[in-house]
Amino acid sequence: MQPSNLENLHPFYQATVQLFEQEGWPYVPMMSDEEDALVLLTDLNLDNGEVPSLLYASYPERLLLFSSALPVTVEPPRQEAMMHFITRVNAALAFGSFDLETSDGRVQFRTALIAGDEAFPTESLRMMIHINARTFDHYLPSLQAILDGFSVESALALAQRAQNDEAG
Repeated sequence: MQPSNLENLHPFYQATVQLFEQEGWPYVPMMSDEEDALVLLTDLNLDNGEVPSLLYASYPERLLLFSSALPVTVEPPRQEAMMHFITRVNAALAFGSFDLETSDGRVQFRTALIAGDEAFPTESLRMMIHINARTFDHYLPSLQAILDGFSVESALALAQRAQNDEAG
């Protein structure tokens, strides 16, 4: 399906595009393989690096999902350490979760919300994306440390130091 048809096919399209434009987030709209689902591809320019991201919006379920990914994959020798690291991080998170797809080594951080019966939840979506970006940016140096061979404990300590620096 051509992106030019999205406006007519997806009820969330206008509100989502307006939010991305207000925030200055570049995007490429696409239709999902699923009917009535929208995907916006973007790159978030974070303090600790640029990360590919996507917004998935499914109108029938009124589901909004935002996912940011490491720009590199985790090679098999580092996957066990990465799994341990993200499991420990996930246990401390209040919103969202990291996951590792072992088949291709992709690490992503996902946040989601259900729109409910109300009108398009622009402010909730904005907040969800900002939380995703801040969380991913905070842990990006630690994720990179795992890739570089650091221990899980060292990577967790790096994240804790960064959190202390942000708070102090």
